[in-house]
Amino acid sequence: MTDSTVYLIGAGPGNEGLITVRGLELVRKADVLVYDQLGTSAFLNEVPENCQMFDVGKSSGNHKLTQDGINELLSQKAKEFKTIVRLKGGDPYIFGRGGEEDKYFTLWCAQYRNCTYVNRYTENMYIELIIMSHLDVMVSMDSANMHLASLTAIPVLSIWGATHPYAGFMGFGQPADNAIQLNLDCRPCSIYGNKPCKRGDYACLQNIPPERIVDKITSIINN
Repeated sequence: MTDSTVYLIGAGPGNEGLITVRGLELVRKADVLVYDQLGTSAFLNEVPENCQMFDVGKSSGNHKLTQDGINELLSQKAKEFKTIVRLKGGDPYIFGRGGEEDKYFTLWCAQYRNCTYVNRYTENMYIELIIMSHLDVMVSMDSANMHLASLTAIPVLSIWGATHPYAGFMGFGQPADNAIQLNLDCRPCSIYGNKPCKRGDYACLQNIPPERIVDKITSIINN
C-alpha cells in the first residue's frame, strides 16, 4: 500500500474533551492505533470495530517496546493499512520523554540531594499543571514550562541567553525583574535561540553568576 499515512497525535491534558477535533476524527477512522499510557482510556472506545490496537505505553523500568520497536511497528503497519495513528499523552513533542533525558535526569537524582525527576511520575499535561501549581517558584529557560507555570499563577525566574523577553516569549503576568539576563550589544542574536553564537563564547549565559540566580530564588520565596 503506497497511500498510507502515519499520524502523530497528542491526546491532550488528560480529559477526553480536550483532544483536538482533528485528532479525534483520525482516531475514529484509524485502521491501526498505537497508543501510550493515557490520562483516560475513553479514546480507546472511539476507534472503529476492526481497528488494530497496540499498547506501547512506557513506565519506569517497564517498556513494552523500545522506540526502535515502535518505529518498526509503525513502518510495518503503514505497508498494510491506510490510516495509522500514533496516539501519545499530552503534547507529542513538548512533553514527550526522551531516552537521553531519562538517562541524565536519573543520574542527577542519584548524584544530587533534593533532586526529583518529576516527569517520571507524570503521564499528561493535566498532572504536570497540578504539580506546577504547588511550586513556590519555577526556574526556567525561555521555554513552554514558563508559560504553563504562568497559567497557574506561579512566579517564574527565567534565564535568557541568545533571545530576549521582548521577542514575545516572556511568561504571562511575570514581572520583568524576574528575568535574569545580561545587557549585551549582540542580544538578541537569535529569536528562537537556535543559531550559533556570533561572539563564539556564549557570554550571554556563561557570564551569569550562579549566585545571582540563587539570590533571586531566595528573594522570590521570601517575598
